[in-house]
Amino acid sequence: MAALPGLALLQVLSAGHEFVAMDAVPRGATVCNSSSMDVPIAEYCVAAVLEARVRCRVLHDAMRASRTWRPPFYEAAPAASACVHGELEGAAVALVGFGAIGRAVAARLAPFGCRLDVARSKTTAAELDAMLQRADVVVLACACNAATAGLVDARRLALMKPTATLVNVSRGAVVDEGALFDALAAKRLAHAVVDVWWRYPAGPAEARAGAAPGARPWHDLGRDVLTMTPHASGWSDKQDARKCAQIADNLDRLAAGRDLARVVGP
Repeated sequence: MAALPGLALLQVLSAGHEFVAMDAVPRGATVCNSSSMDVPIAEYCVAAVLEARVRCRVLHDAMRASRTWRPPFYEAAPAASACVHGELEGAAVALVGFGAIGRAVAARLAPFGCRLDVARSKTTAAELDAMLQRADVVVLACACNAATAGLVDARRLALMKPTATLVNVSRGAVVDEGALFDALAAKRLAHAVVDVWWRYPAGPAEARAGAAPGARPWHDLGRDVLTMTPHASGWSDKQDARKCAQIADNLDRLAAGRDLARVVGP
């Protein structure tokens, strides 16, 4: 960027901007990100929370595998039936990160009657620990930076209920990969929904060759403990149009000398 001394705006096309070397941004330039994926990512998180509590897929798989059906009201002890599921009403949901995505998730979960705990950058380590202990579902939607890398480690995973679900739409590095894998493999944690990973293909050719998403054999874990998606939570059919509109708006703001939107640095 040293070759761009007149740069006024560096527009990042994603919410994440950890790859921008802020100290290399020319003096006078402003870095802005995009929030075009907030809506679909928030909807993805709501779907993950619903599945964690209502377990439609689990019930579907069980009924298909049995090739028959046993409704819970035919059981001797209906409350103990494998068909019994949880509810969102009163469920404790911890949102780690309360930027645009975190706020969008909260706005969509609140009408369900969830008990929302929010961890922001000013939240203390002790407060975060207490949130994790209370949570039925933990949603990671924070930025990945020096303060959040490795935030969810083996100690914090051990604080969570064995019945809890972890949803990660932040970045893989926010969670200790080995610790999460071990917790799921040992069923010390009920489930994880993972959309962001620790390793990414270097390009299309490596992706076609079958690049692994991390150092651990994630594909070997059963779908009863892990839902895997390929960094796709934000890729809706409307996000491109939303992104283009945001970029055009920032260019208009720049030309008119108005404040830019979604400033993240330097």
